[in-house]
Amino acid sequence: MHLYFETNFFEECVSASVCCVRRLCTAVHQDRRADAEGTSTARFAPKNKSRKRSVYGWGLAAGGALAVPEFIDPKHFERQLKQVHKPCRVPFADNLDISFVAAGFGFSLFASNQQNKSKPKVYGAGLNVCGQLGFHATKKDATKSMQWLIYPKAVAVPLVDPASRVIDVACGRTHSLVATSEGLFAFGNNSLGQCGRPIIELEDYANNATVHKVDLPSDSPIVQVACGLDTSFALLADGTVYSFGLGADGQLGNGACRTEHRPQLVGGDLQGVRIARIAISTDTALAVSADGGLFGWGQSEYQQLSVVSNEPQVSVPRQLPFKLPGRVVNAAAGGSTCAVLNDGGEVYVWGYGILGQGPEAGFVNRPSLLPSPLFDDVPVRTIEAGGMHLAAINERGDLFMWGRNRFGLLGLGHEKDQYFPFKVCMAASVGRVALGPDHTMAVTS
Repeated sequence: MHLYFETNFFEECVSASVCCVRRLCTAVHQDRRADAEGTSTARFAPKNKSRKRSVYGWGLAAGGALAVPEFIDPKHFERQLKQVHKPCRVPFADNLDISFVAAGFGFSLFASNQQNKSKPKVYGAGLNVCGQLGFHATKKDATKSMQWLIYPKAVAVPLVDPASRVIDVACGRTHSLVATSEGLFAFGNNSLGQCGRPIIELEDYANNATVHKVDLPSDSPIVQVACGLDTSFALLADGTVYSFGLGADGQLGNGACRTEHRPQLVGGDLQGVRIARIAISTDTALAVSADGGLFGWGQSEYQQLSVVSNEPQVSVPRQLPFKLPGRVVNAAAGGSTCAVLNDGGEVYVWGYGILGQGPEAGFVNRPSLLPSPLFDDVPVRTIEAGGMHLAAINERGDLFMWGRNRFGLLGLGHEKDQYFPFKVCMAASVGRVALGPDHTMAVTS
């Protein structure tokens, strides 16, 4: 099914969207007072202008994933805040120089490579029902772990050398990955092998203190990790990709639709190709090669991969022969939508759902350009995808989001779905953004 829209209508909506952004941002800069919920960027803006990085969060706050205890255990607010619709600063991170953030289902990870080697490198907040934030003993019983962390706590990653560095972090549905210069560590739910170790029947994940070091069949350093819902990926410096966990939709890329706890080399059209980026948020995976090639595999129920197969699952990576201007440098894969970024800073989208081209454009099976005025006519630097929403950061550090807006996770001050990229008003330029299914975390500089 194809849904078309008139060019004039689209251009009018683009112009209206851009004008709304400018008016909103002007109003925000003129009015620095906190809103009724106390969640505006200005309210939580850091006072120290020399600080290198700050962390912001928004969306579902009820489980503690935003790492702001005040929302759950209010001392200055009149009531608890279950949702936060605008970016709010995360105070605990102010002096930690956080470099990486990841957002899972109701929980978040934060990682720092600060010079103080005596301080922890990884922290967690939010739901911990499967040990996805590590083991944190309760006051009543030292053998039981806290089920959620309202106050952010350090995650005990068993590093041998205090000088070791965190390379990347990623969160799945109920498991976490931490890539370091010493190797890859995984913790949380392993019922589908997503932590890279044998599956133990009836294992008590909630109270398991194990942080497992994943045995990768290569000595090449890790440069990126990524999580689907229950699937894990590691990209190595030599350009190879390894996967483990759930493979029911072919997302492991090993030619079979089954679960596998042992990391296996992703083959297919990736064989012999140097991969520079992997992207997954649910069960559809994309990869970008160093020379700009685009590859895809996994779930294709919404024809995301119909250019190479009409099957609902593609179990081996296939090169996607899209004719795009320039060289592909980044990709993002949601639950039913996909996006790519070329070296000219242009964003192309396809799939099913809210693509960013207006309410009438709900299905496109080939990449379609999002006009540059949607990003303030500034080239886009990076893109990310959540299950049902997307984000882009332009070269000026402006963050744009669009898609489904459950719990206000788009950071636009409301819960209405957003059909075009819309600028998120923040007090600083954005360096990184992590899109969870119910909340968003960002690192500013």
